[in-house]
Amino acid sequence: ATRLFGYSKDELLEMSFFDLYAEKDRYTAEQVFPSALKGYSAYFEIEFKRKEGSPIVGEMSARRIELDGERVFQAVIRDVTNRKRVVEEALVAKDEIEQLMRLLCTHLLSLVRDATRTLSGKKPELSDALDVLGMQQRLLERALVLSEVRADTKPLPLDDAVKRAMDMLSHTH
Repeated sequence: ATRLFGYSKDELLEMSFFDLYAEKDRYTAEQVFPSALKGYSAYFEIEFKRKEGSPIVGEMSARRIELDGERVFQAVIRDVTNRKRVVEEALVAKDEIEQLMRLLCTHLLSLVRDATRTLSGKKPELSDALDVLGMQQRLLERALVLSEVRADTKPLPLDDAVKRAMDMLSHTH
């Protein structure tokens, strides 16, 4: 606790446990602890604050236990600040990749439509080229639909999503 929060042992012993919570999560702590004190186990994520004021995101399990015939409160806190930061950065990167994919598909689709319009007024021997462009247009339209975020689908891991998008685009070339 001294290492995690930056307080000395004496400072921690003089503090209330609630003094360690970030103000925004104080209500959560005040709601969970009474049930933990009654004997129920509690497991939750909550933001703490260090002595110097910087935040710590912690996974915390709390419960009342018997120790040498005395009822005591046990709290185990795991610092997950870095893990939360990495997850948030990955979500931002995923959003940026999805946006880039939509822009790329939209641009390629407009190029294919322009080429189709231009070739459709030309000689009949260009029908094979028009067929290929039509297929490419359908693939790009599918890629564009797949690039949309849909709540009803399970998200792919980022590597898989990028690989699938690149495979699909390579077939349209």
